[in-house]
Amino acid sequence: MLSFPGTGHLHPLTALGRQLARRGHQVTVFQVADAEPVIRAAGLGFWPIGSADFPLGSLRVKDQRLGRLQGMKALGFIFERFCRHSAVVLRDAPRAMWAAGIDALIVDQAEFAGGTVAERLGLPFATVILTLPLNLDPEVPFCGFHAYLESSVGARLRTAAGNARVRALASGLCGLVNRQRQAWGLRPKANLDDFHSDLAQVAQVPAGFDFPQRRLPAQWRYTGPFLDAGGRRSVAFPWERLDASRPLIFVSMGTLQNGVKCIFRAVAEACAAFPVQTVLSLGVRPPTGGPGRGALRAATGIAPQSRPHCIPWGLKHGAGITVLRCAHGCHPGHDGPTRRRCPDRLDRHRENNSGRSIDGQALGRGNR
Repeated sequence: MLSFPGTGHLHPLTALGRQLARRGHQVTVFQVADAEPVIRAAGLGFWPIGSADFPLGSLRVKDQRLGRLQGMKALGFIFERFCRHSAVVLRDAPRAMWAAGIDALIVDQAEFAGGTVAERLGLPFATVILTLPLNLDPEVPFCGFHAYLESSVGARLRTAAGNARVRALASGLCGLVNRQRQAWGLRPKANLDDFHSDLAQVAQVPAGFDFPQRRLPAQWRYTGPFLDAGGRRSVAFPWERLDASRPLIFVSMGTLQNGVKCIFRAVAEACAAFPVQTVLSLGVRPPTGGPGRGALRAATGIAPQSRPHCIPWGLKHGAGITVLRCAHGCHPGHDGPTRRRCPDRLDRHRENNSGRSIDGQALGRGNR
């Protein structure tokens, strides 16, 4: 298995890997050193690549930088990271996979070099879509932009302009992979979508959470969320402090936004005025200054996400894992304001009536 080394990619990837292992397959994930604890916790094999390029601790530094960016600067940095990781995959993965005796490969859609490595080794491969689809579509704006369902000429022009900006950002990535393809005697690819599998493209986003007019290849399949709490690292959590008589509100700002302490404090203080209990998921970089009045802290891990049935309401930053958990458990959710929200997910919440979004000014006024 190959994926981009982000937390939101690794957790669904390892959930899928655990399901394959249950069916008798030996699963090995080829990844950088920072991903090893997540992969080992899932009970999967780990094979290091990119040790010199991505020493321990390097991903946290990059995540912190990304958390401070917004708009096109954030998107540009994401494609820069795609490019750097793809360079490592092209250099290290073929030799590692040959040594490991791999028979087939599963490639994250966000790891654009994985299919080329599979072709080089003569291996069949499937593409898994672990985030929102990254496909460029003339009818649907790219997932980093707001995606309103419109068929007007203006909407089409905005989509075309957005796709052109994404292609420009991805030009370096495409050039990198195509130069290696040429060196290996493989035909170059014309665009981003061509790097994905001709056999199977499997998305963990439910069909109802995608836009109906998207143009997809025949080998595309929607499956629903890849979730497996048994493969997540356990963390200590004071379950005894929870009160079964009061609704539980779970607040998560994800890997990149869990340092925005003003949001956690505003949410905790707003919830304190109601007969509810609030759990803040603060991750490995908790904001300083306390979680706010009446709120419990939770570190990164499976608590309380390991018991999604006990979470009747969620507030999150609009990114993948918590959004899909809320949808999977049929729990309503609100997407809170952060520096780098995922607008396409917010629009999908609105479109399918599964959640709402809160802007920064409303939260700043103590919105309840």
